[in-house]
Amino acid sequence: MTQQDAGNEDERTVPLTLTRYGIDRIMHFAHFIPVKKGLHQKHIDDKYPGWSWNQMVHLLKDAGVLIERAGGGSRCHWKLECLYVNKQFETTIEWDETVSKDDGRFYYAGKDTDFDQPSLGDIMSEALPGVDLGGQGQGSFLVPASNIIDHIADSETADCPRS
Repeated sequence: MTQQDAGNEDERTVPLTLTRYGIDRIMHFAHFIPVKKGLHQKHIDDKYPGWSWNQMVHLLKDAGVLIERAGGGSRCHWKLECLYVNKQFETTIEWDETVSKDDGRFYYAGKDTDFDQPSLGDIMSEALPGVDLGGQGQGSFLVPASNIIDHIADSETADCPRS
């Protein structure tokens, strides 16, 4: 923690409990667009009063719970159950030992928290059979949005929050 951050310690909300979802939600704002618009700090202000963006990111990095995402950025380690911060700003990490394989997902990407629902990539692959979605093709083309929307609607279940 930097000297500059140390001055606000008594203003930060503690104890603090962060889950994988909460940490990935924070990292969702670690991108130039939300930073440029100030949305990164607004999210911290709304969810974690008294904390600054830099304090929170330093906490997560120092705790060792962030891993690199394919394509850049960070996400929460896939085995994290909870990260606890006590009144002395000491961290305790609870790992989920039942998880044996990285699901490879950024838990908050596109508000995708229901792993029983297909990912956007899976939906696109099914909606556009035979199309190279990996960017290796020689050209680009347009697909009517109605094709994709119809396919998404067909893949929703009664349990989907949008229904």
